[in-house]
Amino acid sequence: MTGSERVIHFQAAENERLDKFLVRQLPEHSRNRLQHLIKEGFTTVDGKVVTKPGHVLEAGDEIRIAIPPVESTELIPEKIPLDIVFESGDLMVVNKPAGMVVHPAAGHDTGTLVHAALAHAPELEGIGGEHRPGVVHRLDKDTSGLILIAKNDRTQRWLQDQFRLRSVQKTYLALVDGMPPTPTGRVEAAIGRDTTQRKQMAVVSGHHRIPHRRKLRRTYPDRSAPAYRPHPPDSPAHGLHRLPDCRRPDIRPP
Repeated sequence: MTGSERVIHFQAAENERLDKFLVRQLPEHSRNRLQHLIKEGFTTVDGKVVTKPGHVLEAGDEIRIAIPPVESTELIPEKIPLDIVFESGDLMVVNKPAGMVVHPAAGHDTGTLVHAALAHAPELEGIGGEHRPGVVHRLDKDTSGLILIAKNDRTQRWLQDQFRLRSVQKTYLALVDGMPPTPTGRVEAAIGRDTTQRKQMAVVSGHHRIPHRRKLRRTYPDRSAPAYRPHPPDSPAHGLHRLPDCRRPDIRPP
């Protein structure tokens, strides 16, 4: 597969970032891919190489961007059964089982959802120019649930925008030990990387952050907050024990 070159003229009255302009002009490519091409020197403005995605364009600028062929992923497809709840020419919705890792990472080179998806839909190879083709979000290994997989760059970019704009509604269910004191409430605590178990998030001292922006109904979107409560979720990462050194969080009705 050969690459291509696009020549585009910027004629807008108001100045605009280079990467934002290219995203609008080349919707078949994701913003991440276009930013990567800019940083790698594949873009010129009026004949000069520009490597900053935030470069400000002015009226009359000529932009040339060389788009190399998509590199073949080194991932080897694996025929692992998938529970596909929806599929079209643009995307797949897969019900990921607990115990399956979404994409390759340290200690998980095979048997991931991405390996299985590549076997089911070989066209995913190279989507987004990333190591996790088509994946726009993730779930923890021990969490089951729906995963959206884009089949082309246009769909991937659209889905990424939905998550970035927080227009995607997520619902989590968790098994807890005990009954929360109120049917709904708000948990406010400072969260960060656990100082003893670096793969986990935990309540920490320092800058205050509100991990929950919606009403909570005995289920908590941020997995670090339930461990801070006296009723943590049933997960190997948290366990069903009460943390001996935690103070009771501020739980108040909405």
